[in-house]
Amino acid sequence: MSSFELKSDLPKSTQEEIDRIEAITSTSRTTSESNFLTALTPYLTNAVLRYRTQGITSPQTPDNHSGDILEAEGETLPSGYTGFSKGARFYKVDDSGMIIYHNTGSTTNAVWSKLGQQVVSSSISLSASPSASQSPSSSASPSASPSATPSSSPSSSFSPSPSFPEI
Repeated sequence: MSSFELKSDLPKSTQEEIDRIEAITSTSRTTSESNFLTALTPYLTNAVLRYRTQGITSPQTPDNHSGDILEAEGETLPSGYTGFSKGARFYKVDDSGMIIYHNTGSTTNAVWSKLGQQVVSSSISLSASPSASQSPSSSASPSASPSATPSSSPSSSFSPSPSFPEI
């Protein structure tokens, strides 16, 4: 089983080389430098947002973390990885919008399920369109269906367009 790739888990010399190359504008990097960063992509895009800390008495730092991961983000879903709490959340940030998954597996084998099928948005949009008004109607409703019995019962409906009397 794999564990979640974090830059802080790499040797110090590798972290320093990443920092040196990232300080160079992408158009000025050599092919070798670009390939080095590409090979380490998960280490550069993964981040742990929160660890399980219950029962842990020592402070947590990026270099000294303990406990299972409760929340993380990255570009690749860490399926089959160890170290994720059951119910942990993972934010897959390379999808269109942010897609949220939760671990339905175990701490030794993460299995990810999409959290709902809704778009998550933090903004509320106000509509500038006018409200529809109630329009009582006692006329029969014409139908394009091959029904033999027309409906002549009175009905009440919401209609954004004006209602015309039967001729």
